[in-house]
Amino acid sequence: MGKYKINQCLDQIANLIINIRSTFANQTDFSGATTANIIALGIATNDMLNAQGNALVNPFNGAINVNPTAGGAASFEITYAGLDTSACQNIALADWGAAASSGLVSIRINNTAYQWADGSLPISVANAAASCVNAGNGNSITWTYR
Repeated sequence: MGKYKINQCLDQIANLIINIRSTFANQTDFSGATTANIIALGIATNDMLNAQGNALVNPFNGAINVNPTAGGAASFEITYAGLDTSACQNIALADWGAAASSGLVSIRINNTAYQWADGSLPISVANAAASCVNAGNGNSITWTYR
């Protein structure tokens, strides 16, 4: 069941990235890329909506949040919270793009950031293991894309 949920997360994240980029393609920035707008615009798939339809949840029942980045909103962030260690590691090690040209700026696992600029992307197995250390479902991953 864990592998199925991980694959579901990977599909959801990929779809969010594509749908956000497509929706905001004609905008000057991603300032409108908020969780509330993602829900209102129907960008998120139905399997991401909670029972009330007013929040996003991932297959591990953790929150999904979407926000523009600070400082001009030139990028947006997608955060998946409530991940157990195995899910955190497997999701972090997925192929999120081969270089900065993919649009991926950084990945933050809990409080540790990895980015192309400092050579820490793609995330190594050792770094995923060292970063996904919170007990229970206490891990989160944040992707920043432009």
